[in-house]
Amino acid sequence: MVDGVLIAQAGQYQENLGLVSITINSNAEILEKTEEIITKEDTAEIAGDANVKALADAMKQSVLDRYSEVVTRSEVFLSSEGGTDDGQTLGLRNSEQALGNLITDSMRVIGNVDIAIINGGSIRTDIKEGDITRGDINSIMPFGNVLIIKEATPKALKEIMENGSEFAPVTSGRFPQISGMNVLYDQSNAAGEKVISIMINGWDLDLTDDTTIYTLATNDFMANGGNKYTVIQALQTVSELGSFDEIFEQYIVSLPNKTITADDAKIEGRIQEDTQNSQNSSRSLPYHRIKNKVNTGVELAQS
Repeated sequence: MVDGVLIAQAGQYQENLGLVSITINSNAEILEKTEEIITKEDTAEIAGDANVKALADAMKQSVLDRYSEVVTRSEVFLSSEGGTDDGQTLGLRNSEQALGNLITDSMRVIGNVDIAIINGGSIRTDIKEGDITRGDINSIMPFGNVLIIKEATPKALKEIMENGSEFAPVTSGRFPQISGMNVLYDQSNAAGEKVISIMINGWDLDLTDDTTIYTLATNDFMANGGNKYTVIQALQTVSELGSFDEIFEQYIVSLPNKTITADDAKIEGRIQEDTQNSQNSSRSLPYHRIKNKVNTGVELAQS
């Protein structure tokens, strides 16, 4: 009870059911409010409703049938490992990775935007060599996120990347995977001063510029300020597209022969640490040339 308000939580992963009971009088005034947890063990002896079970089984089988369909294949193995806190092992949570590049490329191309960014912690399983089913795609990003399009200035992009690189090389779910820009940072600098340069299509941005607008694709978790990306939350929203399952599938089936190759997913120097430890470094980054937007022949609904 908080200030007379009953707050109840049932846990996670369908481990329990939460039951809240409210007693009111004829004037709709609350006389009593209680809560209890019902565990799976508590329900073990309860007979299920046959009609509901048949409906649920049919729905489940429909999903399984759809998820078992092979939609693409990969010639390469793409790891979803996060890396280690000592920085000796690199992964999605402390460095640029090929799987992160492939996913953010799909966001940028299907979203028809300048830049894409996703938190490494949202990518959960590998892409294996061989056939890839729709269920495999779902398991890569299993949280039901949708693609959000925002508008961002160079100043905002710097603040976004400052948040993302704050702890590197220590692993953090907020570490960004990106497409459409190259970032150079110096981990030895103080928080808020780590990002040295950002380039888009080979041009160095003025990181104090708060007027030039770029379109940015991200997931709704980050768009709502998740992983302390409050800068993204404050940006103007342009549109909302479909789920990451749809977007990623659209992109990879548009690749030649519906096949992911080593050229489609590789580390390109999109995020680099400045080993010269010079905050005022003016040297240029090698940058990845943006792949042309593809015509998937499929339109996603916008709202």
